[in-house]
Parts: sequence; structure tokens; C-alpha cells
Amino acid sequence: MKNQPVSSSLSRRTFIQGAAVTSAVAGFPAITHSKSPNGKLAIGLIGVGGRGRGHVAGCRNEQVVALCDVNKKNLDGAARFP
Repeated sequence: MKNQPVSSSLSRRTFIQGAAVTSAVAGFPAITHSKSPNGKLAIGLIGVGGRGRGHVAGCRNEQVVALCDVNKKNLDGAARFP
């Protein structure tokens, strides 16, 4: 039984996979610890009637930047919400 030499050449595919994993892991702490400059989330809500009405109420301390609903009554009601 002969020992075969271990190939020291690195394939392009292996290199790219390693680089992708390394960059993702290196960037993860910056993503998880980032915070909005004003401390509020900018939120857009789609469907603001029924269950969506409760979501609008739950966003009281955040910055709602967009509302969308096919029913104009629901949309008008959500737009009046402070």
C-alpha cells in the first residue's frame, strides 16, 4: 500500500466557498449590533385592516413610512393613527 501525496493545489470553487463563508462570518457582528441612528425602525405595513390594525397599533413607538391596503377605508383609518 503506497501513500499518495496530498494535493496542495486549491481549486477555485473551494477558494470561493471559503472566502464567502469567511466574509459572511466577519460581517455578522456588524449586522447584529447595528442600530438605527434615531433608535426607531422604519416600517412599511401591507394590509392594515383586521389583523393588520393590531400591527399598526404595535408600531406606536416606531416610524411608519408606508401603508398599503386594497380597502381605502382601512388605509384611511391607519393613516389617522398617530
